Amino acid sequence: MIKMTKQTYKNTKYIQAFIVEDHNEVVPYIHTYIGSKQLPFEGLTLIHFDSHPDLLIPLNMPADTVFNKHTLYETLSIENWIMPLVYAGHISTIYWLKPPWCEQIGEHTLEFYVGKCVETGRIRTTCKENYFVSEALYSPEEQLENKKKVALTVICVRPEPWLATDRHSASVSHQSVDQHVHISKCSEHSDINCGQNNVDCEKDNISRESELKDDQRNPNSLSEDDIYSLSPPEKKVKQDSISDLNSLRKKTILPPSVCERFVSISEMLQGKRYILDIDLDFFSTKNPFQELYTTEQLRLLSELYRYSKPEDSSSEAIQRFVERREKQLETLKNAFATLSKDINAEVSNLDGKSVSLVKELISNLVSSSSDVDFDLVHDAGCTMDDTELPHHVSSKKQILQLMEATREILKLLPHPTLVTAARSSSDDYCPPDQVEFIQQNVIQILEQTYPTIVIMPSYVQNIDINEPTPASNKTS
Repeated sequence: MIKMTKQTYKNTKYIQAFIVEDHNEVVPYIHTYIGSKQLPFEGLTLIHFDSHPDLLIPLNMPADTVFNKHTLYETLSIENWIMPLVYAGHISTIYWLKPPWCEQIGEHTLEFYVGKCVETGRIRTTCKENYFVSEALYSPEEQLENKKKVALTVICVRPEPWLATDRHSASVSHQSVDQHVHISKCSEHSDINCGQNNVDCEKDNISRESELKDDQRNPNSLSEDDIYSLSPPEKKVKQDSISDLNSLRKKTILPPSVCERFVSISEMLQGKRYILDIDLDFFSTKNPFQELYTTEQLRLLSELYRYSKPEDSSSEAIQRFVERREKQLETLKNAFATLSKDINAEVSNLDGKSVSLVKELISNLVSSSSDVDFDLVHDAGCTMDDTELPHHVSSKKQILQLMEATREILKLLPHPTLVTAARSSSDDYCPPDQVEFIQQNVIQILEQTYPTIVIMPSYVQNIDINEPTPASNKTS
């Protein structure tokens, strides 16, 4: 698809949905809406569907960069585009809506500050979540100036019941997702329409197991002929899309408690302008490093980037940890930068064990590839914290379940002012062989929910999906 020029509809009854490839590319559109006063300058709410929080901060970026948009756009990456908008004062409330397989931040609400560190001049946060601390992004409040308060609420979107055909293979590298199909307890019936009790589910075990075997043939093949509605096994109905799911399902797919939460959020948003943001990897996601590196190479990286957690949750203990962690990451980054210029160079400032691990890793990498990207090796290492990058290649039925859950959430919320969406397929986070199917159905949901929406594609379609390269450290 050819990249389209940015067009702004003066008639405010229209809702524009900008679809980009890399997620950080939505920032210019947000700036444009703020500059044209279609969005307020401050106090914005962001509803963020994604398999990743995207809440990191560019580690070495001067805080004042957020006020130079051209430099900012060149600095941002897919995992760190939201917090600079918080520091600039634009976004003050974030709802991260995560799919069932994501564990980077637990379900709760946090309030913390984002500000400029008086010592380094860089953006830091007072949040003590390991997601931030492991990236050396923590700073105590007294060391921050120009502080902005932000409320982050994490909500897991778990359709009820979540499909039993769960292909979560995050802990195993280079193995087909088909080898990791697990049939969970019968109470987790695999149909959207399931209103049956456990006894009824037991009667359907044979049918569901047969269905799983069919799905194992090619879990990522999403041709039109393979798309089925999620009616009971004895009553399958072929569908070209998810448009008829509303008439097929017998009850809401969201648990009542989740519906109640979104009713409350809707009440809070009444009369306010907000941003709806959807990453297509919310519906199915990969950890691309699992395909780039062997199990042994990932093990060596994990050993090399391993760290000891803070002794306790006090600010002093976390500060000491952050200093150690920042030094560790900087030393490893410099080591790989040296090796990128001369693979036989001696690396300095590493302890004996780390030197040994680096040599073993380099030997392993060179034996499997003649061209080693050391920047990418470092990016992969930076993901080695206490939670791995999520890896869950969803079956088509799981995708449809999450689609229906998304539809129900959007119907509970007032209309957004701006919609942004990221494909995330060129770097392999959204499986390239599923992205068109996912995008088609997301667009359909948007068009059905918001009759006046205008879809604005703003990306160049990836031509070669055989050798995707992660754009950056999407980090957990």
